Amino acid sequence: MFDLLNNLKETPYLIDPEKQDGKKVKFLMPQIKREDLAKYPEKIVETWGIDFAHGGYSEERKFYFGEVQNTVFTHAGVDLFFDPDLDIYAPFDCEIISLYWSMIVPYKPNQGSGGIITLKIEKEELFKFYKKDYVNKIMKDDEFLIMHLIHLDPSIIFNINGYQYEEIQIEDKLFWLPKNFKEKKINAGTVIAKLGKEKENGGWRQHLHIETRIVNSYDKYQDLESLKSETSFLNSVGVINGDSKEFRNNLKINKLVSPYLFFNFDENSKIENMTIKPYSKK
Repeated sequence: MFDLLNNLKETPYLIDPEKQDGKKVKFLMPQIKREDLAKYPEKIVETWGIDFAHGGYSEERKFYFGEVQNTVFTHAGVDLFFDPDLDIYAPFDCEIISLYWSMIVPYKPNQGSGGIITLKIEKEELFKFYKKDYVNKIMKDDEFLIMHLIHLDPSIIFNINGYQYEEIQIEDKLFWLPKNFKEKKINAGTVIAKLGKEKENGGWRQHLHIETRIVNSYDKYQDLESLKSETSFLNSVGVINGDSKEFRNNLKINKLVSPYLFFNFDENSKIENMTIKPYSKK
């Protein structure tokens, strides 16, 4: 059992601390159809009368497959909803080890992942935020925490982090990749992104999807083959095909761990079903 609150020395922040620590809801996602996504209010947290909403980790979501309802998608990350005008920060001293944007062409509604930044955090950095025994229990022999931030504004992530990009298409996927990419060290609290628009959010209202995994070494996700491999596991703990019953266990393959091990979003959070009608107007 991992007890974050009793092992937390300093809180890591992804957005304005007043908002991240403000009035919060942990949402439970109902089984809905893809077309229902557009029925949610555009400014979710404002409409709900809250500062911050989080949830979705390990939920089964059938709507990702449209009409193919016999296939289940297990959501690997945590979805965060907040004011889309807020800056997104690096939560720790870390390195940017990957930065890109991709889209299926021709564009298909509800398919975009938007800009993606991957951060590498050393185990020693985590000791500043959490008790040493807690970190060692999670990390064991691994030395790095890898964090993926997804659904970001593509132009802003390149400009604000000082990268130029080149556009490359392979098969039905268009990429923006940084030119002459070099890993970049940044400090906790550095502004690194803003949320992308709806087309970068898979048809959802604007939100940030975060995933975390632990590794001993890491790849530089800048060549197209590596990127294609990486995007095969982003967003998914595992996929079960209802016809073949075949299960791809991305949790074991990619050593994914829960972001809730590192972020105390649960503290003072009210639990609500993610209804289309706003909470504040029930």
